[in-house]
Amino acid sequence: MKNTVIKVYSPDGTFMGTANPTAISSFVKRLNGGLGEIVFTLGEKFDARIPLMALGNNIEVHVFDSDVIGQPSKLVYSGYVTMVERNLGAKESVTVHCLGHHTKLALDVVHDGETTKLLNYVVSPGGWFKWIIDNYRENNPDAKIHADETDFHGPGTDLNFTMQRKTYLDAIEMIRSMSDVGQTWYVDANGRATFLEPGEVKHKLIFGRHFSDIKVVTNLEPVRTQLLYFDGQPSDVNSNYLYKRYTDQAAKAKYGARLEIWTRNGQVFVKDNESVADTHRARATHFLKDRSQPPVTVTCTVFDNNALMSSTSDELGDKLLGYDIESIEPRDIVRFSGFDETKVDFFRADMMVTAVEYAFDSVKLTLDVLKNDLTDWQRQAEMMQAENSILDEVAAFTDEDV
Repeated sequence: MKNTVIKVYSPDGTFMGTANPTAISSFVKRLNGGLGEIVFTLGEKFDARIPLMALGNNIEVHVFDSDVIGQPSKLVYSGYVTMVERNLGAKESVTVHCLGHHTKLALDVVHDGETTKLLNYVVSPGGWFKWIIDNYRENNPDAKIHADETDFHGPGTDLNFTMQRKTYLDAIEMIRSMSDVGQTWYVDANGRATFLEPGEVKHKLIFGRHFSDIKVVTNLEPVRTQLLYFDGQPSDVNSNYLYKRYTDQAAKAKYGARLEIWTRNGQVFVKDNESVADTHRARATHFLKDRSQPPVTVTCTVFDNNALMSSTSDELGDKLLGYDIESIEPRDIVRFSGFDETKVDFFRADMMVTAVEYAFDSVKLTLDVLKNDLTDWQRQAEMMQAENSILDEVAAFTDEDV
């Protein structure tokens, strides 16, 4: 069992002390996001004064176990206090709720002074991500999020970006929607913000040694076979706007009409040397290619190697039963093995971690099967358009007053 300590800091970063919880919840680390809510209970009286837990204070959760021998501790969570509950009953206690620092990206708009409409130069999606994080830090001096030059990759079609009235979170998500090499973003416990494509296999998990059950789900709900795009304002009285419906004909024939609606809402994206229509067609191609087939999601619970010990020997030798769960992060690539011959083919594909529910003695992983075409969707889209069988663009529905 791990030992846990919570370090508390003021919003300006001054260390205030430590707290020792009597109970602490699990929390989720999510790709295209960061660390979710964590809740812990303090063995304090209902009316106790607890300056450490003032709203807005920053917290860090550290663990001690055999994987961090020679190190002071392992940081597994950082965030800030958002709510304090005082409980009076048979047993008095104080419960504290915290959120990860990335959630603050949704609470401010991208701006330069008082200006919220920004025009900038042509740059790659990764370069834009770095610029957005730098702008956030400039406008929020106490920000706990940072991105270094090694935290994003440059590949991808350059974007000429005009931004208006967008939160930092919305701006990052728009950048991601235009990434043509499968990049995703994530803010870890150290506040490091990254915008990267999937890498090489990092974890090899063995059925029966690191985990004992696995679930595979295919889901129709996320599937979209059409995209309706309106790039204009309701007051437009001429045809100087884009109003199109894009259809994946093969997916529509199989799954029916499943339509998504997008409006510009103060945001313009134009790829370098392309027209607005060509840029939005590329966005539609990317969206439909990503959403036109039911996703395959895998979940499994991996044991911590400090919680369970193996007393048996096999071809792998004497080892701890379980895994170094602190080493698993969203975007990591996992390869499964250890299944019988009837199931080997199903789990042959490598998978990317999209969420980690960290419970201190175990983690519940959510993984997506890697798509072989994440980095070549443009080439595939061109082939599909040439065949005139997958992506079809037609005039959108008419807009009539009622």
